[in-house]
Amino acid sequence: RGGSPSVAAPRSPLRSARWSGFRCHHWTASSSRSGPKRKEEWICTIFHSSGYDTQTIVKNNGKTEYGLFQINNKMWCRDNQILPSRNICGISCNKFLDDDLTDDVMCAKKILDSEGIDYWLAHKPLCSEKLEQWLCEEL
Repeated sequence: RGGSPSVAAPRSPLRSARWSGFRCHHWTASSSRSGPKRKEEWICTIFHSSGYDTQTIVKNNGKTEYGLFQINNKMWCRDNQILPSRNICGISCNKFLDDDLTDDVMCAKKILDSEGIDYWLAHKPLCSEKLEQWLCEEL
């Protein structure tokens, strides 16, 4: 489930910069009934799950978690490690390692609708209060 609560800072400033623009202007978590109440809650959770690095892979309790949203191969995507995977999102896990976040966001929204934001283990201890540092700057 959702990766470890602490992940190192982003490996590449460029990756972080790309995600920074996306995170503040394109993500509409409010469209998910069980999503975070505020955008900054979501931004904090993703930072602590993957460090905003789309190429993050984490082995966790017999599962492998992929990409920005740390989506696992047991339930949500398929790879050659766990057969059969439930593959609820109907996608190869490797698609979560590229910089096209469209399919990542679609799957993350399915997870939010099914499991809620606490699927990501970083959320409750690190991102449920005192979120001022995660506010987006308005242009």
